[in-house]
Amino acid sequence: MSIIKRNPLLFPTFNNIMEEFWNKDVSPYMPAVNILEQEDAFKVEIMAAGWKKENFKIEVENRTLKISAEKQSQSEEQKGKYTHREFNVNAFRRSFSLPSTVDSDKIEAQYQEGILVLTLPKREEAKVRKVVEIV
Repeated sequence: MSIIKRNPLLFPTFNNIMEEFWNKDVSPYMPAVNILEQEDAFKVEIMAAGWKKENFKIEVENRTLKISAEKQSQSEEQKGKYTHREFNVNAFRRSFSLPSTVDSDKIEAQYQEGILVLTLPKREEAKVRKVVEIV
């Protein structure tokens, strides 16, 4: 006799369904992020096409970079006696732990062509120094 495991994807139980429901993030949208390390700074690129720079909120708190955005829209359609009104809210949040090498007072952000680019400059002591050759 062998034990056959139940596949929760094929036969979900009530607990699986409720757990999935309650643990879902409010916002299913999670933008793609690239992080690049350069000699004097880190670059964080966030793909956020269709947003406006006014939608973004960028904060640094306790060595944590928090990037969030929210946009709302509503539409209304009237046919005869009936009015159809729809509200739409899109939002996302991303958080990144900053290394101690980042000078958080000098972080800059630009939004251009659907990409939010943050420049996180390194502290002077963390920058790569050139090695001098002995001749």
